[in-house]
Amino acid sequence: MMVHFEVVSAECESESVACAVTPPLSLAALRTVFPFQGVFHFRLKVPDGQSHVWEDLVSDDLLGSLVSSDTVAIRAIHLSLPGANVWATHQDIAPYWDEEHDGHGRRTFQTPVWFSKLGDVGSRLGELAGQTVRRSEVQSVGKSVATGTGHIGKSVAASTEHLQQKFEEMMSSDAAIKLSQSSVKMGKAVSRLWSSGMQAVKNLAGSDEPPDPTLPTPAAEMCLEFLGSQAATPLDATNPAHVSSVKRLWLSCFPDQPFQPVSPRWRTLGFLHDDLAQDVGKSGVLAVHSLAYFADTYQHKAMTMFEAQRPNTDQHYPVGVVAVNLTLMLTDVLGLRQHRFASSPRTFWPLFDRPDPQDMTPFFEIFALAFRIIEREWTSRGATRKEFGVIMESTKQAVFDLLNLGPASLDALMDKAVKAGVPR
Repeated sequence: MMVHFEVVSAECESESVACAVTPPLSLAALRTVFPFQGVFHFRLKVPDGQSHVWEDLVSDDLLGSLVSSDTVAIRAIHLSLPGANVWATHQDIAPYWDEEHDGHGRRTFQTPVWFSKLGDVGSRLGELAGQTVRRSEVQSVGKSVATGTGHIGKSVAASTEHLQQKFEEMMSSDAAIKLSQSSVKMGKAVSRLWSSGMQAVKNLAGSDEPPDPTLPTPAAEMCLEFLGSQAATPLDATNPAHVSSVKRLWLSCFPDQPFQPVSPRWRTLGFLHDDLAQDVGKSGVLAVHSLAYFADTYQHKAMTMFEAQRPNTDQHYPVGVVAVNLTLMLTDVLGLRQHRFASSPRTFWPLFDRPDPQDMTPFFEIFALAFRIIEREWTSRGATRKEFGVIMESTKQAVFDLLNLGPASLDALMDKAVKAGVPR
């Protein structure tokens, strides 16, 4: 089922996006596939005689009784705090998400809480709210953990709960909500300071819970920004770096053949044209970089998969087409378009905290992992091409669930994937 979202906001131009949803349709399913961050209210387009009306979605009852077609229109209305121009100032304001998770690390609901910048206005926040949370309090808890005794677990748990309660009381007070726009603008350093302090306490206490979502560090932002630029850059036959990836893919897949950047052999790999530039489209050169990495780094596994899918039948998926769609899907998961990652707290941004801002290894490894999930899903279902959309949706959810477990490194991500049954 295709859901067409019309995103409406008073602070920016409207935007439309279409997403595939596996029936039955529900509010939870809509929130899962909705690609934008923030607080939104959904309305359903319902026929009314020769016209239509927009019905508010507050439960699944309306969806179950009125949705009967394969295409659904949803109007997503952006809601913002009074005086806070959230979309127009996304570089200055970003949400700290207070989340709950189910047993698989899925986000069950989000409550936006807003931090203020440090400085005179920011310091007034605590005074107006009647509470303060000082950095020294977080540091003192850290010291007590380092030098604690056998009662450390209870001490840390109590301290963490106390600080979190004080912070939430401060930020939810009426006085804090009534602050002007300047006082709700957020300094990313404040968000990171609080989140890092709380996470350090939990880590030292030995908590098995996933880490709290945080904004990407400056280093991670640079890495994600570079990945976004690669997804937006068309494959260029005159660019040496682009040609290098095309050649790397060729030598991995056709090692006994002389390199030909334009060749009908690409069609045997599941591309639709002799020239890869005509296939990659909106996935940009990032799709070629990613597939070349997978084919070269995991050559035995990749070639086994590619050979198994080489027959051009309904029971086999076209590898090249899947690579392009998988790249597009991961750019959505990571919020690479329009720099959405910059204002999206996540548990997995540390994976992209790299010394070299042009190091694309984290994306490549997630791509390789997702490709193996697709292979597992396709094989276990005995799928045909008409089920491709369903498999891509289940793969997207599986990747998001694994990332939401908050792996601290790529090795940790792979370990979690293996435990979840993803083949190496």
